[in-house]
Amino acid sequence: MSVREAMERSLNVTYSWTLSSQEMFHFQDSSGLIKKSFLKQMGKSWKDTRGRLFDSHYKPTRTLEQNLEQRPEGIPRKHWKWFIEYRNDPATKAKCKQNTLNRKKQLYTHTGGSKSLARAREEESQLQGRTVGRGELWILKHKRSYGSYIHEEAQRIGEKISELEQLDESTRIFRRWIELK
Repeated sequence: MSVREAMERSLNVTYSWTLSSQEMFHFQDSSGLIKKSFLKQMGKSWKDTRGRLFDSHYKPTRTLEQNLEQRPEGIPRKHWKWFIEYRNDPATKAKCKQNTLNRKKQLYTHTGGSKSLARAREEESQLQGRTVGRGELWILKHKRSYGSYIHEEAQRIGEKISELEQLDESTRIFRRWIELK
């Protein structure tokens, strides 16, 4: 179930929550960035919670009735039943298995998430006030927030890119120096 579906299924909580949140949190958000960020964080929390609840309360050795009785506190029986049926659906299991296989195929992971490199480059260029090159962007997206590379292969490639960019920069400066003579 997606965040939007969960929000649509809620029991009149959305309306009262919206009213109270508008009173407590009033921000100018003309481009929708705050809302988008908030929904993204809610989605991640909801995904993590679903997995944690299923892993801690569902046991495949129990019958459906026993699992329904062992549901988490605060979750209605019909919602828990729907959730168990969804997680045990062969199509859902096949999708999970395929997603696991796809994640294992990734050769080069990075810290950019689902953001395209073009968009990341544009944002980074605006942040730094200058054009960011492809090599520099590659290095930025393969380092953690505290500066270390995400894995050894990324470090090896990043060092090679830095080396090539330094050579390119020194060649450009050398040519300019010769032209001035």
